Amino acid sequence: MKKLTKQHYLGSLFNVRISGNLSLVLGTPLFTYAYFQDPLSALIGSIFAVFIVFLHEWGHAMVAKKLGCRQIEIEMGLFNSHMKAYSTPANFELISFGGVLAQLLLLIVYFVTTRALQISIPLGDSMFMWFNVVLLITNALPIKPLDGHQMLQFISRKVGQYRDQHSKH
Repeated sequence: MKKLTKQHYLGSLFNVRISGNLSLVLGTPLFTYAYFQDPLSALIGSIFAVFIVFLHEWGHAMVAKKLGCRQIEIEMGLFNSHMKAYSTPANFELISFGGVLAQLLLLIVYFVTTRALQISIPLGDSMFMWFNVVLLITNALPIKPLDGHQMLQFISRKVGQYRDQHSKH
């Protein structure tokens, strides 16, 4: 089991270190094959799934970079992908918005592009975007350790600060 979850360095993109493990490489095709029962669809589905998860983590990384965080790393795994950065708790709450916003942006670009060009991407509507929507909604849930929990903490803190400032007057 340790060999499946050991992170392997894959490269660096804009000074963000990226690593992955065998559980992602082996597990994703097995899950997509179980769903589609077709090797080609499973391969395409695996690529879509890994891309969406990477995009989510990349969204976190870009917000972290914008906030001045250093030593940013994305670790990809089958059930545990995450972005690591050295940051303050307040920045960490802001960083949590990055993944969900990246997925939302992908959803908007996908629908605008496919509708404007009147094209249909094979497997696109049936899996690519639905996987994105499910992952987006799941990550937005205000349950620890999901992004929604950190997002809710940030919003609650800001609402509290706003109340404090305006209740004094």
